[in-house]
Amino acid sequence: MTQSEFETVLANGFRPPLEIVATEMVIFLLRVRIGDELLWVKNTKGELLRFGASQEACRWLWDRGVTEATLVTEGYWDAEVGGGSDPGIRHQLYFHERP
Repeated sequence: MTQSEFETVLANGFRPPLEIVATEMVIFLLRVRIGDELLWVKNTKGELLRFGASQEACRWLWDRGVTEATLVTEGYWDAEVGGGSDPGIRHQLYFHERP
């Protein structure tokens, strides 16, 4: 799903569950969950949309009218989600003010 397709979906009022995915390289990616299908949000060049911090991803979503997402880690060391090695967590984020 491209960034423009994602923005069109939001503009049409559809609010699918969103996940901010923390990777091993401490890069945060954005994906949409529709049923069992996961769609990664890509930029205009077709590359995965990347953020250097989860707050940056939340701010980007806020600017598009989204106020909640799920932070997903997939088992690695990350100080931003509490430090330590984890087996993979899912944490609901609500941002009612601009992050």
